[in-house]
Amino acid sequence: MPVNTGGKNRDYGLFMLCRMILAAVFFAAPLLYRQEWLGLESVSLALCLLLFYPWWTARFIAIPLGLPRLAYALTAFTGMEWWCDKPEGPVAAAAWCLSRQKKATEQSITWVEKHLDPARPVRASTVAAHAMLAAARGRLSDARMLFESMLLLDGRTAPEAIWRLCFEWLTTDAAARGDWTAVRRFTRHYLAPRIATIVLLARVAQRPSGTRRASILEVCQSRLPYPSPDLRPIFADVPLSQKTRAGELKNIVDRWENVFADEQLCHHFSLRAAALGGGDAGTVLNQVRQMVQSDLSDSIAAVIQNGETLPENSPLLNAALNSGRRKLLSELSDRVSRMDDRRRRDRALSAIDEWKEFVAVHRTYSLLCAQGDRSGSGTAFYTMCARLNAFAVWLIEQKKESAMANAIFRFLSSEADRNKSPDREIISRNAKFSLGKPR
Repeated sequence: MPVNTGGKNRDYGLFMLCRMILAAVFFAAPLLYRQEWLGLESVSLALCLLLFYPWWTARFIAIPLGLPRLAYALTAFTGMEWWCDKPEGPVAAAAWCLSRQKKATEQSITWVEKHLDPARPVRASTVAAHAMLAAARGRLSDARMLFESMLLLDGRTAPEAIWRLCFEWLTTDAAARGDWTAVRRFTRHYLAPRIATIVLLARVAQRPSGTRRASILEVCQSRLPYPSPDLRPIFADVPLSQKTRAGELKNIVDRWENVFADEQLCHHFSLRAAALGGGDAGTVLNQVRQMVQSDLSDSIAAVIQNGETLPENSPLLNAALNSGRRKLLSELSDRVSRMDDRRRRDRALSAIDEWKEFVAVHRTYSLLCAQGDRSGSGTAFYTMCARLNAFAVWLIEQKKESAMANAIFRFLSSEADRNKSPDREIISRNAKFSLGKPR
């Protein structure tokens, strides 16, 4: 279940309560002096309370009504909540407002986007702003990639409102796609807030796959933010048959292996080659086999991301895995080489583009490690470790990109521990002090 992070902001909550009491006393005092101003004072009190809490007004009034400029202005007017996250925080709020519209105009998106400063270092709010702009343009895959990349950043690089926006978007998007494995992964993250939407989706994701629909009583129970009675003895689940992705992949592989083992197919290729005046049937069959192996890579990645076990004892599947590993290792080496070349020439991309490059490296490495080849993952780690560590040092010393460098150091530190690298103490020390404060 999600971790409740509200206790960390208890002092800030007391400050907000004191501010509300002071505001109410300040604007209600004239009521005690002149009773005939009751209507005017009530309206003034309501308006001033909205201005005293501009983020609440933007979150629950401006954004649902689809008013991006008002949402931007109110969030920019906010004090403590977004003190270090301007203009990225207001841009994220305005882009969130645009993404809720049926079809946002390019003029509105351009107006919001121009308020981003490309020279500012990357923070979690920077990534969230670009993710919401991608969602407003309808590029949901790009928005999903950017929001997921925020989980690589330290929790101190953004206010609580940004993390709430991130996890709400990720969990609802995953639930809409039916990816309940991703919903469970997001709701169990240590930064996930304990709010009604995420609690509900977390409990829905815990239900066994293929069971009956929940009753209205169970849905109401799931909306409660506190522990509720266990109704499972009353509502017994009736499991339904469901095909797994690993099972579907095994069926596909078995069919192709039967095709390649068919002697009539080889005879047909030989006759066809003779009719065309030349050619080798074995070469044609190998080309078809390589095409099938390439097409199987997406299915293999889907099975791995779904947390299922790949079928064993399949020559075709093993060949596809080996081919995919070679491609991923080559891609990883090329990406790290380009990053190292930019460091040597001191020619950095824009901050958000450098972040996307690191995210691509992280995704490629994760796919390589998820295939279960320990020797291959070790080779991949030592391929990138030294150059990526030097790149992060360059980012923090020359470009002042402390949040991005910290994410790289943390990633390298966890992988150095897993691979028992002799440099893990140095990388861990870099991760601790890259944000200026030891953790």
